[in-house]
Amino acid sequence: ESACLELPLTILVLLSFAIFAVCSLEQEKVYSVEYAIEFDIMENANFAWAHAFGHKGIMDVNSIADFWSWLRTGYLPLIVQPTWAYSEAYPAALGTPAYEGTNYSRPQGEDNWLFDGYDRQAPIVNDYLRHNKIVGGIKLHQTVAEASRELCQLPISIDRTLMEQWLGKPCAPSDEGILSLELRDIEQFGDSTRTEWLFTELDDMDELHRTLLDMEDGCTMAAAIGDLSSCRCRWCKEQNPRQPWIDEQTVRVEVTFVTYNPHYGLYTYVGTSFLFNRGGHIHKLINVMSARANPMDRPLPVLVPMVAGGIIWVSVILYVFVGEFRELISTIRNRPQNTSMWTAFKDYLNIWNVVDWTSVAVAIIIFNLFAMMRLHVGAANTEFAAIMEASTRAADNDITRQEYEDTLTKFYTAVEQMVLSEK
Repeated sequence: ESACLELPLTILVLLSFAIFAVCSLEQEKVYSVEYAIEFDIMENANFAWAHAFGHKGIMDVNSIADFWSWLRTGYLPLIVQPTWAYSEAYPAALGTPAYEGTNYSRPQGEDNWLFDGYDRQAPIVNDYLRHNKIVGGIKLHQTVAEASRELCQLPISIDRTLMEQWLGKPCAPSDEGILSLELRDIEQFGDSTRTEWLFTELDDMDELHRTLLDMEDGCTMAAAIGDLSSCRCRWCKEQNPRQPWIDEQTVRVEVTFVTYNPHYGLYTYVGTSFLFNRGGHIHKLINVMSARANPMDRPLPVLVPMVAGGIIWVSVILYVFVGEFRELISTIRNRPQNTSMWTAFKDYLNIWNVVDWTSVAVAIIIFNLFAMMRLHVGAANTEFAAIMEASTRAADNDITRQEYEDTLTKFYTAVEQMVLSEK
């Protein structure tokens, strides 16, 4: 009878928590942003161009040369679009165009448009997919494996020195990417090294392309003309002899940017990873993770049930905790004189009491995770404000590239911690 009387309370706990979770997460909005970005990179970052058609996409990146072609001619022009795009010209294969003999030609208007209510012309710098805005720029970093001749696995029946001379290079073994990967395998990055930035807010497209070219050729061209200082790949400039940014020690490369969607209040971390396994294959994965900047900034039809569900859920959990605690104390105090506390506790511990205490324990875990996530979101918001200030200073030429990079690095670190805590 007691268990049956507690059934409405159990239903209330489940129902209130479900309402709170659905309204606070709003996964349909998160999905719409993450799907749009992942689809765009997967389908539209093309290379191997012939006229207006790119024959290859990200899944066709099977060599280091393919990676640079994809990044320079597919990914970068897709992510960074400084001018308004127009439809393609009428193809000659279809005959005389409809505008033949008129004052019109192919659609061609302004590079930027000042729409009603806008302060600046669209597309604004770092706009992406119309409704998202890239924060700062694009980060390229990688992990590398230790290279040593001692790490080579050689037949014991052959003289090692002779074998090493035949190979002519050290080995850099790695267990990464041996089998097919899942997204959870790339959610966190190891010891990042060789970090380079594409400052899409500071540099024009030509400068960004030159940066990638310097990374690909390891500053060889800059050194050949006797002007190494003009090389835009900092790590490459430090190498002697010259070597490209990606080499045979590379294990994983991640091309990353962070967007903010003001329509939904979402930070989105977009990491495109390439894992170079030691069989010679390159695994490609796109990891998109999001977190809300302010959980309370919602429309009233969403905010009211979210807050109400949260208050009811917390109240019921507190009610269950107080009731179970009182029952436990009462059972121990009112035990027979010759009965031990342990025996009384076992008498108290029936299946329904275990369910109640489990609910309380799960609630405590959820509280802690939520508090931790809010701390990380608060840190990301603080660094976001610093980035906006740096952007204003950059527009006034009042900040150095190093200061800008330091500010952006702090923001990216905060966002990485935030999205991981949100998951």
